Amino acid sequence: MSNAKKMHKCLDCGQFVPLRREEIPFGLIGKWAATVEARVYDCACGRGVVYEAVGPMLQAIAAAGIKKPSRLAPEEIRFLREHLAMSAKEFGRLVGVTPSQVSRWENGAPMGTTADRLVRMIEVQHDSVEFDVQQLAEIGDTARAPMRLRAVRNKDGSWKAAA
Repeated sequence: MSNAKKMHKCLDCGQFVPLRREEIPFGLIGKWAATVEARVYDCACGRGVVYEAVGPMLQAIAAAGIKKPSRLAPEEIRFLREHLAMSAKEFGRLVGVTPSQVSRWENGAPMGTTADRLVRMIEVQHDSVEFDVQQLAEIGDTARAPMRLRAVRNKDGSWKAAA
């Protein structure tokens, strides 16, 4: 690979800088985070990150989130709503609640089991996630702690959640 292919133009100052691959925290919302592989550069004006295939990466994170066995945490609810590109009003209408109820869920009010399952199924339909609907019966009322995950790229360029 030539040196030119390893260089990146800094978006802030325009200087060409070398890129390197690195696993970095990908802050989503609040406490919920994933570690993802990205290309990173250091420039005189600061550090930059280049994410590749962002759409598929976010799909992999959403798929991992809906497969967790405990109820969705507030950060995960907001991430899924934003991943679906919906306003609180649109999301609420789809789930059958008011926008203010969506806001309460995203700010810590518990989401009922039925709504939790419905949100997961909306994501399954949106991204065509491979999902065994029998897993819905296993979702318990246990702690709604946000999950931590690591997203890695496969050799074909797709993304997957990793342990």
